[in-house]
Amino acid sequence: MSSSTLPFACPRDEAPTRRQRRPPGEDPLVGALLAGRYLLTRRLGRGGMARVYEAADARLERLVAVKVLDATPDASVRERFRREARVAAAFSHPNAVSTFDHGEADDGVLWLAMALCPGRPLSEVLREEGPLTPARAVFVATQVLDALHAAHALGIVHRDVKAANVMVEPHGRARVLDFGLAKAFDLCALPDCGTLTVAGEILGSPLAMSPEQCLGEPCDARTDVYATGVLLYQMLAGATPFHGAEAHRLLLLHLTEPPPPLRAAAPGVPAALEAAVLRALEKDPADRWPSALALREALEAALGVDRAPPPAGRRFAVTMACGVERRLESLGGSPDGWRVRLEDGSVARLDPALLDLTSVR
Repeated sequence: MSSSTLPFACPRDEAPTRRQRRPPGEDPLVGALLAGRYLLTRRLGRGGMARVYEAADARLERLVAVKVLDATPDASVRERFRREARVAAAFSHPNAVSTFDHGEADDGVLWLAMALCPGRPLSEVLREEGPLTPARAVFVATQVLDALHAAHALGIVHRDVKAANVMVEPHGRARVLDFGLAKAFDLCALPDCGTLTVAGEILGSPLAMSPEQCLGEPCDARTDVYATGVLLYQMLAGATPFHGAEAHRLLLLHLTEPPPPLRAAAPGVPAALEAAVLRALEKDPADRWPSALALREALEAALGVDRAPPPAGRRFAVTMACGVERRLESLGGSPDGWRVRLEDGSVARLDPALLDLTSVR
């Protein structure tokens, strides 16, 4: 495809700039060209520390997402941000949204370019559809935990796992945003910000912060396990275990109060699943699941899920995450990839992460 046919292509000397006059109320960054490459076409959303835009990558002729930080940090923080952004760009996983470029605008504002994913944030799904069934909640959580486990193996702790940072694509795949970047974002706070402001807006969401985060202590993989426990609780009950309070009150609740019984809010949740979630929410990291993998295995065991493929030669029906049922023949494989024969006789690799594994029959 030539650049002349792209709806977003424009000659570099004719590209809009941030200094052009715009109608009142219009986002001043829409139309900006970053690094002579990313043309910001529309704003997709805004969080506590950044805005996210759809952008046209004029070099590779594709649409991407660009996150622009609101703060303009000093030189030492910018260097730390660049180091953390390089770590994030080196991490790749099917259940993570890839970060592949970063830079600094002329006025010192930092930005990141990421894959543009179809679908909706999990926060929007929950807001529009309400609590999820146990099978669907575990289906989403296990994908989140797969990505976390891979990141932890590289020494990357997310530190801001929450529904707004999980994208749910139309076919059901869940993908986590902002890997490796929360550690960089916490240094972009203004020096005169108080602890609560920094913790609430930069280090993570007060709705999902682990006790050690609330205290400003070091974080490890078990910090993400706690946040995933909050996410599971929210998916199953329709609300986080602690909510409706000011930020400082939420932090105190995470530090001192046990979460309300999950099955009181969601009676249909199996007891084994509730136990797995509540262990993830233990105050002391030593009492939680020791890893994302351990929590994933506990969740699947609670629902009787087995990722091993059916024996070779067995014909079976499976429901895809998007709800479509397929009849297949197993050729064996591994828990990470099933080899199957499709209805047309062709052979393919089936990713069990895209299946509702409670429906295999």
